[in-house]
Amino acid sequence: MSLQLPKRLRAILAAVGVLVAVILLLISSGYLPVGQQKAPSSPPPSNPPGEGEPPTQFIGVEFIGRKDGQRKYHFHFDKVKKTEDEGLVIFEELWDGVIYQDGEPAFGITAKEGQWLEVKDYFQLDGDIKVTQEGEVIFQSQRLEWDGKSEILTAPTPSQIRLDGINATSQ
Repeated sequence: MSLQLPKRLRAILAAVGVLVAVILLLISSGYLPVGQQKAPSSPPPSNPPGEGEPPTQFIGVEFIGRKDGQRKYHFHFDKVKKTEDEGLVIFEELWDGVIYQDGEPAFGITAKEGQWLEVKDYFQLDGDIKVTQEGEVIFQSQRLEWDGKSEILTAPTPSQIRLDGINATSQ
């Protein structure tokens, strides 16, 4: 006596058979472990700040500044730390900075470090500061200070500037 199964049931049984064969193949090749429980992952190690280190630090940071809807600057820093005293932000290694005029890139800038005191809108860069225009170094100094309230830029250390055919050095 032959047992004739309905067509739909035969298709379901064939699909189940193929699925079982695939699962067995995956188990035998090691892609699907059987009976192995994944060990619960331990929490990542804590990295509390070191002595004198601020509690908040960012690595590989981009700062983009806008005023009245226009981009004013775009800075890439290796590390940024925010201290708890008056919101002082300390930057390390400004390796790529762009200063915009009328919404267009006008100057490039690099520096070793800097700090920004937001409450006073005071920004300071220190160490091997180079400002470029169209790939040419036009300004070099060891310190540059920006007072955002008065909008005055000061270079209180010896500096060199080369712009529009003029070379000047300050002591």
